[in-house]
Amino acid sequence: MWPIKVEYTLSMKMYRMALYYSLVQRYRLAFLSSVPAVILGLLFLLLHLMGVFSFPIAFYIGGASLIWLLMVAARVERNIRTYLKNPDCLFGKRFKVQFTAGLFKLAVEHTRINVSIPLQDLAAAFELTSFYMLYVDGQQTYLVSKEGMRSEEKELLRNRLRFLLEDRFVSRFK
Repeated sequence: MWPIKVEYTLSMKMYRMALYYSLVQRYRLAFLSSVPAVILGLLFLLLHLMGVFSFPIAFYIGGASLIWLLMVAARVERNIRTYLKNPDCLFGKRFKVQFTAGLFKLAVEHTRINVSIPLQDLAAAFELTSFYMLYVDGQQTYLVSKEGMRSEEKELLRNRLRFLLEDRFVSRFK
C-alpha cells in the first residue's frame, strides 16, 4: 500500500477552508461565545420590537459580537486577496506529495519548495473532509488534497498519523 502518492493543484476553496478552520481553532472560545451572543441578540431584538423588553442590552452585546465576526471574516478575505497578489502565490501550481510509512515528501512544480520530513516530526496534523493540514512547524503548513486517494489509502494514512502523532493529530473520522 505504501507509498501513497497524490498530485493536485491548490484551489481557492481549499485554501479558504483551511484559513477559516485554523482561525476558528485559534479563537475557539471567542467563537463559541459570540455565536450564541448573536443569536440571543437577535432574539432580544425581536422581543424588544414586540414590546416585551424596554432595554435590549442583549441586543447590543449580540450586535457587537456580530460586528466582531464580520471584521474577522473581512480580515481573512483581505489576507487572501493580498496573497493572490504575492509573486510566490501557489494557486495553480502542481503539488506532488508522497507518503511512506514514516516520511512525508512534498514538491511544488516551478518553485523551490521541496520538503522531506519524518511523519513523527510534524508539529500537528488535521484531517478535514477534503484535505489534510500538515504543520511542519509554527510557520509552515501544507495542505494535501484527499481527492486523488483511494478510501483504503485515506484510512491507512489516518491510522498512521494517529499512531505517530497521537494527540497532535485531529480527525473527525474514526
